[in-house]
Amino acid sequence: MVTVNAPSELRIEILPPPKTLERRKLKPGFARPPQRDQAAHAAKVSSGIEQIQRAVAPLTPEQKRAIFLKLESINPLQEADLKKAGLIPIRQQGKQFTVALATDAKLTAFEECIDKYEMSVVQAGKQPTHAALVANLELAPALLAIEDRTSDSFQTERAELVGSTWANVKIELSPLRPKDDTPQSLRRALDEAFAKLKSAFGTGTQGQIFDHIYDRDFRAITLNVRVRGKFLGDMLKSLDWSFITWFDTLPRFQTFAEQLANFDLTGKKFTRRRRRHR
Repeated sequence: MVTVNAPSELRIEILPPPKTLERRKLKPGFARPPQRDQAAHAAKVSSGIEQIQRAVAPLTPEQKRAIFLKLESINPLQEADLKKAGLIPIRQQGKQFTVALATDAKLTAFEECIDKYEMSVVQAGKQPTHAALVANLELAPALLAIEDRTSDSFQTERAELVGSTWANVKIELSPLRPKDDTPQSLRRALDEAFAKLKSAFGTGTQGQIFDHIYDRDFRAITLNVRVRGKFLGDMLKSLDWSFITWFDTLPRFQTFAEQLANFDLTGKKFTRRRRRHR
């Protein structure tokens, strides 16, 4: 900084010219996928796709709107990579377990990603095409199984819940296959799933909804419900209810009859309080 004394004793300060600094490069937010034998790994992932295609082929058109995949990966999968494969991420269970909704029952876009990954000619220091998705997969993709849809406590109490007249449980609804992946389409597809549940519950003969809350991205609705045990068993087994992607238990409170049956004063002492007279 240079200071010049003007005749009027006014101090004029001349600032140095501005400098342009080189912008720091942002560090990547996720780990690089592992180096693999492209042909062997592509064959492994493709085998899972083929099994899924065979399993969903006989489904009805409506059932094909609820095809949920389980993707186990080494690193967390990115939403942009999943979209290229025709998948909408629904939730992550931990860092290496992703639940995704297929936008195409034939999984055509997913197959194309695998083919491009296998055929990529990789230059030094580069990654094959779609490696962020395909190479990151630790196991072959699979349909979401019942054990993937139930909490540990639900699995422990499943027989008792299904065998009871009524069961209080927490469930999570995911959207049916939407027209596209915009928030508006996801909301409509989620409302369709919700309407199916409310229609099945009817006037309360099969179940009641205590409360519900929408996920802010419209990927799920979480509900606390009271449902007949037999109907709960149907939900767990039937492919018509595949869009219920999570079952969990709720704290159980004793009824008045149960509290009365367990009421016991043995060994307890009581002190009589004297009433004050004014």
